[in-house]
Amino acid sequence: MGAVLEPSADPARFDSGHVGVGSVMRDNDQYVMWYFGGDQTVTTTPRGTSKGFPLRPGRATSKDGISWTKTDGPVRGAYLDNGKPGDFDSSMVGWPQVFKESDGTYRMYYHTLSFAEGFMACGAISPDGLKWEKIGPVLKKGPTGNFDQGGVASRQVFKLNGRYVMFYEGNNGERFAGLGMAESPDGVNFTRVKGPEKDNCMLALSPIDSGRFDTHGIGTPWVVPNGKDYFLYYVGAEIPGYDGTQKGENNHIHRIGLAINESGDLASWKRWEG
Repeated sequence: MGAVLEPSADPARFDSGHVGVGSVMRDNDQYVMWYFGGDQTVTTTPRGTSKGFPLRPGRATSKDGISWTKTDGPVRGAYLDNGKPGDFDSSMVGWPQVFKESDGTYRMYYHTLSFAEGFMACGAISPDGLKWEKIGPVLKKGPTGNFDQGGVASRQVFKLNGRYVMFYEGNNGERFAGLGMAESPDGVNFTRVKGPEKDNCMLALSPIDSGRFDTHGIGTPWVVPNGKDYFLYYVGAEIPGYDGTQKGENNHIHRIGLAINESGDLASWKRWEG
């Protein structure tokens, strides 16, 4: 049906219910996809009943980027398990992003949802990209009044001038209300960079009456160098005909947006108005 990766036909695997992409990297002579998956389990949490949780990270490889072969990790095919009840990542190890360091080691960043502390970004390290050790949360929810007071979810981490830079979506307790930035000298201890837009974010939701596509949610940032500039791609959500009563993902229409950085200061972005 046009897909390049599908859920597993084996009900015993971690990804028999659904799959979603985290990141794709070029590693030596092949492409490596890090994805997340859930099985057919139905779970009940403080947020309701869901099918396909908890999430766990999987790996697939390809020579051409089109035909993919899943590789087997130690946890029903996954490479990391979710935590035990009460652990910080008991609900999910979702949206994994992996990159390779100059010394040949690997880092994974993912996010989880703690029902006590909200969304949080977490990390893991590996000597070979196959055996992973968790390093715990690297960025938790922001202070009251911040765009990310409800937590930190999908993110991209990359190295720039010897430091780690994270772009992330922030949840304000009701919706994903802005994109933020954080920095770290070691990839473990991240510090927020105060942004210029509403509630200290780098890029905020568009106003409800603006007629734009990103009035009800903004997230999943991905920064791409473009010569002297940077492009920031992101997902925006709107609710057509919004009257203040509609809630839930089923009411949203999602589209991909673009913001451009022309100053070299990664805290400053301007929406593309094409």
